[in-house]
Amino acid sequence: ESGAVEVAIPTSAQGSHMVALTRDGTRAWTSDVGTGAVSEMDLTKKAFVRVIPTGPRTEGIAVAPDGSTVWAGSNTNGTVSVIDSKSGTIVETLSGFSLPYRLAISADGKTAIICDPQGNAIHVADVATRKVLWKLDALGSPRGVTIAPDGRTAFVTLADDPAVGVIDLVERKLVRKIGVGASPDGVGYGPPGP
Repeated sequence: ESGAVEVAIPTSAQGSHMVALTRDGTRAWTSDVGTGAVSEMDLTKKAFVRVIPTGPRTEGIAVAPDGSTVWAGSNTNGTVSVIDSKSGTIVETLSGFSLPYRLAISADGKTAIICDPQGNAIHVADVATRKVLWKLDALGSPRGVTIAPDGRTAFVTLADDPAVGVIDLVERKLVRKIGVGASPDGVGYGPPGP
């Protein structure tokens, strides 16, 4: 409420860039581009927990809402590491991406989206099986991604257009583009105003 900084928690890594939070707000993970790792913080204790090596130039990151897994993309390797958050170990490595730049996981914890701007595609994965189910090609350099709370619609920034693409995840298609300023990257979703 006051807007004051409560505490600063060191990540113990280089180039901490993106951050992913559990739904309850008790844990945070950063992608550490320079170290090629993910750092975990306990937000209740306001303390650093550990660094988990993933792959060079780890940048894209998402966490399952319940905190069970953390997904982190290596820009160099073109892979996404799925980390078991309890053990801190990589339990699956997904491959076949040019640049897994940004990731998102749906509010129900079922669907993960990996944006691949070099491949001009998004990859949609099943979180439980940790497998890519389908891919949507011919997108203009998809960068940022967020998924609406109902899990049916994704919003993806398309840097080459420049626009926000509205993706129907049920029909598996781009349904609309909304023009925005040059080189869009991050995107968020919020409830409608009053």
